[in-house]
This record gives sequence, structure tokens and C-alpha cells, in this order.
Amino acid sequence: MMDDLFNNVNVWHGNTKISIAQHWKGTTPTVQEVGIIYESEGVEVFGFADNLDSLIETLIRVREQNK
Repeated sequence: MMDDLFNNVNVWHGNTKISIAQHWKGTTPTVQEVGIIYESEGVEVFGFADNLDSLIETLIRVREQNK
């Protein structure tokens, strides 16, 4: 694995931009978060663990909050 790896994915849920970020330093994840980017209110961030179930649970939580 590379020394530093930065993964960012931006998707839309309706009119709300969602950012999924995972940054690595060597073999250790240093940032794992889903951010709701509000146009005028800033960003609300939700962390997730380094497994798929945690990411899915976080995405569901974000979706439910933004219905």
C-alpha cells in the first residue's frame, strides 16, 4: 500500500451533497467519515469504523436524517 492514500467520493441525496472520505497513513486509516454538506450551514460529520457494515449503517443514518 502507498504511504498516503486519500479516497473521497461525493454523491447527491436529493438536493444534499454527501461526502464519503477515507484517508490512510501507511496501513492505518486516519479519517473515515461521511459528511453531509449543507449549502448554507456547513458540514455535519459522522465517523465509521473500518468495515463495510459500519459504513452501511452510517450511510443509512445519514439517509434517514435527510428524508
